[in-house]
Amino acid sequence: MNEPSLDDLNQELAAIPPVSYPLEETPEAAFEHSVRMGQVAAICCEAFRRRGLHAVLVGGGVIEFVLPGAYTTPDIDLVVSRRSLQPPRPLVDAVFRDIGFSPNGARHWVRDGWFVEVPDWDITDPTTTVVVNGHELQMVLPEVVLIGRLVEFDQTGHTGHATQALLMLTVLDDIDEAALARLAAQERVEDFLAFFRELAASPQRPTIDDAFLRSKRDEILQERQRVAAERRAQREGGGQGAGTAG
Repeated sequence: MNEPSLDDLNQELAAIPPVSYPLEETPEAAFEHSVRMGQVAAICCEAFRRRGLHAVLVGGGVIEFVLPGAYTTPDIDLVVSRRSLQPPRPLVDAVFRDIGFSPNGARHWVRDGWFVEVPDWDITDPTTTVVVNGHELQMVLPEVVLIGRLVEFDQTGHTGHATQALLMLTVLDDIDEAALARLAAQERVEDFLAFFRELAASPQRPTIDDAFLRSKRDEILQERQRVAAERRAQREGGGQGAGTAG
């Protein structure tokens, strides 16, 4: 059985100007990169869809797409599955090959300076679909990425993730507050969300550098420990009181 042709998608990609890094440091260059990144991601999603695979944009590419010109990333991360299972590598390779990408390591493919990574196949996060130049681009909700950045900062102290979360809270206009609160509660980062939301709304921000972010992270983690210790003491005290009364 012949696979559906991807020649037209290959030609569409050929019409997108190549990208090189580092990018020119101008708002115009950043905006243009965001537009082209969305086009490349949407074409890749369409290519996988034609071959019976399912691709979802995740990670920094989502931030760049919803905040064009405000953030750029050199990687396009796509979670690719087949009937909710991990697809055979030859199928993934064939799609990339037929739209002009070459393998660049275990899970990276490259064409004209565009780097696409397939970090995983399993995804349970809520998604949304937008149309880019006639192609459907499916991506995880921006709120998922935002909370994911807070989780990474909580667990690893990576300040780059913290600044990305702050950028989203500052610039993104149509945040789904209910979804954001629900996701923060699921991941237990309500305290980090509250801090960065307050910081984003502050008319006079302090100097936000790595030292400042690490210091605030330490404060939040210490407060967690204090609250946890108080709750343990209350539970233990309540249990001892009940035992004495019996």
